[in-house]
Amino acid sequence: MFISALSDSKHKIEGYNIGSYAYIEKPFDTNVLRFQVINVLKSKQMQNAMFSKKEDFIAMITHDLKSPLSSEIAALEILNQNKKRSMDEFEKKLVADILGSSKYMKTLVDNICSKYSYDKHSISLYKEKISLNSLITESIEEAKYNAKSKGLEIHYTDKTRKDITELD
Repeated sequence: MFISALSDSKHKIEGYNIGSYAYIEKPFDTNVLRFQVINVLKSKQMQNAMFSKKEDFIAMITHDLKSPLSSEIAALEILNQNKKRSMDEFEKKLVADILGSSKYMKTLVDNICSKYSYDKHSISLYKEKISLNSLITESIEEAKYNAKSKGLEIHYTDKTRKDITELD
């Protein structure tokens, strides 16, 4: 904030151009000045809160992209290495290109997640009710190509009683 006896537009514009949130001319009323300062501080606080929420949203979305990308990469690697099914050169190149793009995308996602973790220095946990069966089924779907690429199989049988399927 600038408080100045210079009231011409040239000086005001110069003050705003170098980053001022307010340009207050002398003489000033102290009550008005107090409220101008309070409003600038409120605006800055709201701006910081909005930035933080945006960063949290981006981190959440980015983190949620990691598992599907890993599964996609594993599935493409299986296609790329499959010796039983012959592919023509175009199909081989297509699979190789998609695999390369997916690996690049995963690197970007990993970098964003790492930067966010580094900046935040904290981990937030959110409690919510979920179906344990749905969680297990979704996890298996996301991991099946990773498992298959390592020669593993995942088997799951839901043996829960239907009235106890939610986790608190």
